[in-house]
Amino acid sequence: MNLAHGIYKKENKVFTIKRNDKPLKGIYSLPGGKIQNESSKKALERELKEELGLKISLDEKDFIEQIDYRTKNLNFSVSYFKINFDENKIKPNKKEISEIKWMNTKEFCENLIKAGLNKKGVNKLSVLLNET
Repeated sequence: MNLAHGIYKKENKVFTIKRNDKPLKGIYSLPGGKIQNESSKKALERELKEELGLKISLDEKDFIEQIDYRTKNLNFSVSYFKINFDENKIKPNKKEISEIKWMNTKEFCENLIKAGLNKKGVNKLSVLLNET
C-alpha cells in the first residue's frame, strides 16, 4: 500500500490528526492517506480536502522523502511532503478525524511505535521531522 502524508510544523510541534477510521482508528498520524490511481502529490491534495476541508496546491519541490514501514499485518510506503496552510480554514471531517493535536516529535513517534509501526521506519521519520 502507498500513502501520501503532509508535514506541517510550527514552533517545533507537528500538526497531527487522530484517526476515526480503520486501519489507524484511535492513532495520531499526519494528515493524508492512500494513493488511488494518482500521483502522491495529487493524493495528498485530495486527502487534505477530504479530511480537513483544505484546498492546497503542492509542487514537486514540496516532496521530502519516502519511508517504508511494517506492522504485524501490513507493509506500506509513505511519501512525505512539506505543507503549509491557514489553520483558521480547517474544517475537520468528523467521520475521519476525531481530534487535532500539536505534538512534539518524540511524543508523536512514541505514539506510532505503540500503534505497532516498526522502529526503523519511525526512527527515519523522527530524523525527517527534526530536520524539517
